[in-house]
Amino acid sequence: MNPITNEPALYLKDKDLLVIADLHIGIEYE
Repeated sequence: MNPITNEPALYLKDKDLLVIADLHIGIEYE
């Protein structure tokens, strides 16, 4: 597991979680 290949994966996971959280907030506000 190279840090170079591992970091982008974690970054993408974080972005996915943010998007999912965003969708949940959007549903709550609707």
